[in-house]
Amino acid sequence: MNTRSPYWRAATSKWTCPTPPGNSDSTCDPCGRETEGNWYHMHCRGQSTGWGESGNGVIDGMVTSSHITSEKVNGPVPKEFCLLNHLREFDFGGREGLGYLTGPIPNWIDNCFPLIEELDLSNNRLTGTLPEYLAKMPRLTEAKFEHNNLVGTIPEAYGTMARGVRRFQVDHNHMSGTIPASFARSAQNLTQFHIAGNDFSGNLSMLLAGHLTTVLVQDNPKLCGMVPANVRYAKNYNPSNTNLGKPCPSS
Repeated sequence: MNTRSPYWRAATSKWTCPTPPGNSDSTCDPCGRETEGNWYHMHCRGQSTGWGESGNGVIDGMVTSSHITSEKVNGPVPKEFCLLNHLREFDFGGREGLGYLTGPIPNWIDNCFPLIEELDLSNNRLTGTLPEYLAKMPRLTEAKFEHNNLVGTIPEAYGTMARGVRRFQVDHNHMSGTIPASFARSAQNLTQFHIAGNDFSGNLSMLLAGHLTTVLVQDNPKLCGMVPANVRYAKNYNPSNTNLGKPCPSS
């Protein structure tokens, strides 16, 4: 990875062995004896407590979280991260003017990170479509892909997405189509549903069972139909530049 650009070299400059003996239990210990670890942007938080990046505080030598933001890194998501197969949080959110990941959402994330709970690839320049494999990741609680260049629809398979998914954020892309009716099953535990700034169409009836706290739906001119109360009264609900509350056109 450090051959990609000076920014990648800077971000991974501490990913070397041997690690400092004063904070290492072996000659190559990215975790050390603290949660921050010996390697920049890597965290070791012990076994999951069932909610995102939190852990039980027992350092067991496994890297559980990777945060690389604001480091001007660019290019596709490196497959070398596949070696970190105990990751629960993979945060590669970009920052304006500070480098962007490009290419499609990798097709190897589900196989490489079977324990993943939080997947954040927001604020980049990713292209392509949402991968269906997200529906098969049993521990996933957060899927964040907002502010990219994604196209296509929300896959029908997302109706079988893990019941624990709480945050689903794809706002400000170039996506289209209806929210699949099957999504009602996955919506039961949703707290954040962000689809603003796309070209989605149809109604939002499939969100009726969700316990929503925040919703972003504006700037989808083809959204229409009655709005469930849990959507209408959620924080940040804004129907501007939509036809929500108005009858949907006859097919």
